[in-house]
Amino acid sequence: MIKHVVSWKIKDEHEGMSKTEVLEKIKSMLLALKGKVDVIRTIEVGINDPLIDASNNDLVLIVTFDNAKDLDTYQKHPEHKLVGAFIGEVRLSRSCVDFEF
Repeated sequence: MIKHVVSWKIKDEHEGMSKTEVLEKIKSMLLALKGKVDVIRTIEVGINDPLIDASNNDLVLIVTFDNAKDLDTYQKHPEHKLVGAFIGEVRLSRSCVDFEF
């Protein structure tokens, strides 16, 4: 199985939305992929608690796939590309790790 872990630092505002609103929108969009991309086995999205450590990244995505081919299918899926396009507009930085377990 493959675990895909991505985290982002997000801009403080975007087109009149606060950072909190942007984070909630991204979370909702990512979680909705579960019903649209059939190769996703599990998906989790977490928003950093800035009261614990505001210097952390703002958002994390953890997705599980059966194999690397399914990860590739997910990354090329049109619904994933739509979410990725929005995140691309609001992100300051991105980190990713893909590993077999």
